[in-house]
Amino acid sequence: AEAAHGVPRRATEEARAAFKRALKLTRATQFGSLEGFVRRGLGYMAKAEGRYDEALAAYDQALCLEVVERDSVLLNKAIATQRAGNAAQALEVLGRVKDPKLAALCGLHAASMLRALGRDEEADRVARQIKEIRQHLQRSADEAADRPKQMPNREVQQRLAGMKQR
Repeated sequence: AEAAHGVPRRATEEARAAFKRALKLTRATQFGSLEGFVRRGLGYMAKAEGRYDEALAAYDQALCLEVVERDSVLLNKAIATQRAGNAAQALEVLGRVKDPKLAALCGLHAASMLRALGRDEEADRVARQIKEIRQHLQRSADEAADRPKQMPNREVQQRLAGMKQR
C-alpha cells in the first residue's frame, strides 16, 4: 500500500507519528519557532496526502507561532486552500506572500487560481509576466556565466599572498 508520492503508507504513518512526538517535545521547550517548524511539516504531509482541512489547520497554527519561513507556509496554505476548492480565498492568502524569491512560483499558482475563478484574461496576463521574468532571469544567468571571473581587489590579493607565505 502506497501513500502520496509513491511513499509506502507505513513510512508516511511513521513520519506523522514522529512529527506528533516532536510536537509534544517542542511544546515543552516553549520555542515557538521549533513548534512552527513541526506544524509546517505536518501541514506539508497532510497536503501531500490530500487532507486539505488538516493541512490548513496545521498551517494556521504555524502562522500563529514564530515560524522561520512564513512566506513558504503562506504559499503552501494557498495551494491547499485552492485544492480544497476555494480559489478566491487561496488568491487572498497568496497575496500575503512577500518573499521576492517566491514571486515566480506565486505567479504560476496565481494564474491557476485566476483560471479556477474564470478570470482567464488576468490569468493569461500573469502567466505572460511570469514567462518574461523567467526569460530575463535566464538571460541574466547566461550573461553572468559568460563573463570572465573578476579578480579580487588589490587589498584582498595582498592578504591572500600574505596568508600563503605563512
